[in-house]
Amino acid sequence: MDKLHLLISAILLGLIFNSCLKDEENDKKKNVKITIYPETGYGTSIMSDVWTQPLIFSDSDNGDKKQMMVDIIFEDLNFNYERGYKYTFKATKVWMQEPPQDVSSIKYTNISLISKEKVITQNIEEDIKLYISPNTKI
Repeated sequence: MDKLHLLISAILLGLIFNSCLKDEENDKKKNVKITIYPETGYGTSIMSDVWTQPLIFSDSDNGDKKQMMVDIIFEDLNFNYERGYKYTFKATKVWMQEPPQDVSSIKYTNISLISKEKVITQNIEEDIKLYISPNTKI
């Protein structure tokens, strides 16, 4: 009887530890080129009331559609951003099977700089609508 309890306990323990492991082998991966543009955008993170100027980027897999670098995971992205320069990186795009809460299900890993190119930009003025509600914290 003790051997049966020991066997059942070992099986249950194995199932518990197996379910806690990350399921990274089911993540879909693809090599892409990321472009970070010389201009910044205006936006805020999920569940945040702080407006920032996030970087604008696109990747070769997404048809070079520009998007803000907010709530997206970039692992090992270490570089000093300078306005007026267009950066191109090589990276692995990963569609996470079980992403963390409140972020995108896509993350970029193995990021390495390919080029840094000076871009002449024009001064642009842009009108932004800012809505203030009674719940705004000052």
